[in-house]
This record gives sequence, C-alpha cells and structure tokens, in this order.
Amino acid sequence: MKNIFKFLFVTSMVVSTIVLGSCLNDEDKDSYGLSKVTTFPTLSLVDEGAVFYMPLGESYKEPGFSAAVGTEDITASVTVTSVDVSTIGLKTVTYTATNAEGYNISKTRNIYVYNADGVSTTDISGDYTSVITRKVVATGVTANRGPFTLTLTKVCEGHYFCSDLLAGWYWIGGGASYASYHYDGIIRVAANGVVTSDCIGTTPWGGYAYFLSGAAYNFGTGVMTFVSTGDATSGLNAYQWSCTLTKK
Repeated sequence: MKNIFKFLFVTSMVVSTIVLGSCLNDEDKDSYGLSKVTTFPTLSLVDEGAVFYMPLGESYKEPGFSAAVGTEDITASVTVTSVDVSTIGLKTVTYTATNAEGYNISKTRNIYVYNADGVSTTDISGDYTSVITRKVVATGVTANRGPFTLTLTKVCEGHYFCSDLLAGWYWIGGGASYASYHYDGIIRVAANGVVTSDCIGTTPWGGYAYFLSGAAYNFGTGVMTFVSTGDATSGLNAYQWSCTLTKK
C-alpha cells in the first residue's frame, strides 16, 4: 500500500511539472525555478523626527534628504509632496523613494507654520505649577486636580510647546493607565497677553483640544489661565477644563 501511495505522489509531481512547464513561454523557461533578488531603497531626512517651525508667509526651505539603492544615489528621483504655508498649524511633507522594481519607502517631516506678527518677545519658558477644575458641561458638576508640574518650551518667537493642553488632568492625574492621554500643543502668547492654542499631537481619543476665548498670560505674576475643551469627534466637548499655570 505504501508503494502505491509513493507511486501516485511521484506521478502527480511529474505531471504537475510537465503541465507547468508547458504553460511557460521561452523567456519564462529561462528563469523558471530561479529566485529574484531586489535591493530595497533607503531614505534619510536631515534632522529626522524634528518639527520645523517657519513664519507664516515665508517660502518653505527644504532642510535636505538623500536616498539610495545599494551604492546607487537616487536622491534626484525622490518624490516630495508640497506643503501649504499659507495658513498656520501643523503641516506634513512626505518623501518617497522607489527602486526599479517598484518597491518604495516613505517618510514624513512635520512643519509648523506660525504667525509671528504681534507675539510677545518676553521668554516665558520654564516649569509651571498647574491646577485644574473640570466641569461637566451638561450638569455643571465640577472636580479638581493638581498641583502638577508642566513645562513650556520655547520653539519660536512667542510660541511654546506644551505637553498637555489639558494641563495634566489625565496624563498626570489619571495615573499610569492614562500615561498616553495628553494633547501635545503649541501655546501662542501675544504681546498684550492674549493666549491661543493649536493642538499638534494625537491621543487614544483622536480629535483635538483648543482654548476657549479669554485665555491670557499675566507677565507681572507669571500666571497663565485658560479653559480647554475638545471637538465632538473625540467626545471631549462634554467637558471643560479651567486651568491655571503659575511659573515656578
């Protein structure tokens, strides 16, 4: 019985090979049974991972990039998407390098376009103590958290990176299970103390956070006050966070 199975298996393999071989043209027969090797492209960006800041109205200046397939330089064939510098906010530029077989690699650079007109030239960067009151919009019920420590880092004139536009309500106050629940953002401080925001980060919720009108910085006391809320797509619009940041 074993010999019969062995005979049938070998016979089927021979027939399959004959049938497959008959379906191949002469060119395919030359390469039949051979594996094809391709060299994937590599792509490098100058200051990769950094956010670049540029004033509104200026032309975009490419920081630089390079690409290769093995030892062959293919930088000239890299495709680069255009960037809209006519409006403020976070923009992205995508670079794609492709080899002869069509395999490609892409990388993205973040560009933050900011409005430099009327900003404060006083550097307010540093550590701040934050206290927060969260209100449920529908019921008016409030709860308090803090004090926490947040850091404002200057990224360009009058603009500061803040790791959380909710001032640490979830990110710090929620404990380890909420370690990723923060909204990275840029805080803009005008010469008259008016404060605005632009969310640039992502969270498990998606969406974005922003400041309601009335946000301000007191240059005499080093106190910033703002009320944060969110958009409907992330569900954060059900709450408002009244935040006070006091410079240490």
